[in-house]
Amino acid sequence: MAELTPTQIKNQSRAESTEILRKILIAEFGEDKVFQTGDSEFSVLWGTAPDGKEMYVNFSREVKEFEGRKTKMREYPAYNGKEQAEKYKEEKAKKDESKAEKAKLKAEKMERDRKAREKQKEIREKARQEKAEKQAKKQGS
Repeated sequence: MAELTPTQIKNQSRAESTEILRKILIAEFGEDKVFQTGDSEFSVLWGTAPDGKEMYVNFSREVKEFEGRKTKMREYPAYNGKEQAEKYKEEKAKKDESKAEKAKLKAEKMERDRKAREKQKEIREKARQEKAEKQAKKQGS
């Protein structure tokens, strides 16, 4: 029996994973809410939107390259899920840090703006009081 090519191995994995994904989705959501919408995609009736329309969530799977290969037009590096997970964690941590910094700066700006508005309000109130006092003195004289 001939050895399977990388493409045949990927196709076999794709077929097996499609069936597993289908079974998982049906077990979780029910057969009446799971629809296969493509060779590698399922759509699940998730619920109803506030306007009454049906909402769907799509689930798909992709078989990644398990060994690097090269064609005339393109190079396909071998995929390493663990490395990708680490990169994702690092990128997410940077984004979270950036969001936190932006939120901190925004809060500081809002506080400065609030204080500036209060100061302007005090100045206007003081000016109104002085004007009222001048008018009272003018009317009293």
